[in-house]
Order: sequence, then C-alpha cells, then structure tokens
Amino acid sequence: MFETIRRYTFIFYILFLGITLTFMVALNFTKDWIEVSINEEITLTPNITKLFGYNDTTPDKISKLDMKKTFRFGLKTFCVETVYEQSRVTENSCKPISIFHRDLEEAALKDALKFQILAFVFACFPILTTFALHFCQEGPVKKIVCYLSIALLVFSGISLASCCYMVVSTITKHSGIVRNNIMAHIGSAQIKLDTIKKGSGFDISVAAMFFLCLSLIFFTWNFNKKPPVQKQENHYWLLVTE
Repeated sequence: MFETIRRYTFIFYILFLGITLTFMVALNFTKDWIEVSINEEITLTPNITKLFGYNDTTPDKISKLDMKKTFRFGLKTFCVETVYEQSRVTENSCKPISIFHRDLEEAALKDALKFQILAFVFACFPILTTFALHFCQEGPVKKIVCYLSIALLVFSGISLASCCYMVVSTITKHSGIVRNNIMAHIGSAQIKLDTIKKGSGFDISVAAMFFLCLSLIFFTWNFNKKPPVQKQENHYWLLVTE
C-alpha cells in the first residue's frame, strides 16, 4: 500500500505542476481589459460623474444616437473612449483604477488573496507529505502515514479545484463572455472586479511554485531510492579428518 500511495502522489504532483504552469501562462497572455459599449440611455449619477470625469455642463442623459462610449476596465487603469457620431470626433481618457469605489477594490484584492493562499497552502502539503513518507517508512507509523497522505491528497485536490475555478472565471471574464450587464451596475458601484492583479498578485504564487518544485525534487529522490541490500556472508568450514 505504501508503494501505491507514493506512486499516485508522484503522478498527482506532476499533473498539478503542469496545470498550474498552463494557467499562469494563459493569464499572462490574456487580455487585461473589457470593452463595453452603451446600447441604451443611462442617467448620470454622482458615481458615474466621478468615475468617468464628466463636468457640470454634461447633459443629464447620454443617448445612443448622440455618442458612443467604450469603457476599458484594465488591471491598473480605467479608460473611456468617446466617439461623437455627428462630428466623428474621438476622445480618450484614462484614469487609475483607484477611482473605483473602495468596496470594489477590496473585493478584487480578496479574490487575489484567496488564490494566493490556496496556491501557497497547496504547495506546502507536498513538502510535508514528502518528508513524512521519507522518514516514516518503518514501524507502526507506516499505516498512519499512508492514510494521512490520502487525506492530504484529497484536500490538495479540493484546493486545486478552487484555484482552477477562480483562474477560469477570471479568464472568461477577461475574454468578454460576461460583459452584458456591467453597465447596469456602474451607477450603484456594485461592479466586482474578479481580477488577479499583476505585480503583486503572483508573488505568493511564484513562491508556492518554488516550494512545489522543491518538493518534487525531494519526492523524486525518495521515490527512486531503493532499500539497501544486505550482503550475505558465506562461511565455509573445512573439515579435516585423519
């Protein structure tokens, strides 16, 4: 049973490493903005005025026949592109992401923190399992360690599934699949930015990957290690008879 646990644990580590690297590469090549165009009249509220930088002389309503606005929600900036249909004039304005409501920024940071904690915790368990399997191979502790390894694998699988869900959710939102009802939430400042911020978002994840690779090295060394072979000494007796 011990050899089976070690073999499946090693395969699970390899799969997790490949999946994690795939998601991290996918995130780096994903668009970091969402485009939304106005398709109906919206009323200017104080929140919209603050977000988009309108002045007091702006009309109370924006009509789709008068102008077309495209909003880009970036990881660090928020841009508004205005195209006036009649005069065909295009204006671009970008502001820092900090102009959003504080609740929105806290929601984004919490989502990023969840991903980081899950990645870090998940990377720590292989190290503990590896050392446990290495130092507790003999005696009555052997069966307990095997059951503990199974529990760690199950928990790690749940953590991996949570990480995958969060990353896939972020990628789909950045790809523009969920963008239709964003405008309806701008006025009340209820947009939830499910983004993993670059620069600070992957610090703990990179550390987790380092510990994961380290645990893979220890586990591979332990997996390939063979028990020492005891040499048998042959004694020959010479019987001398007269």
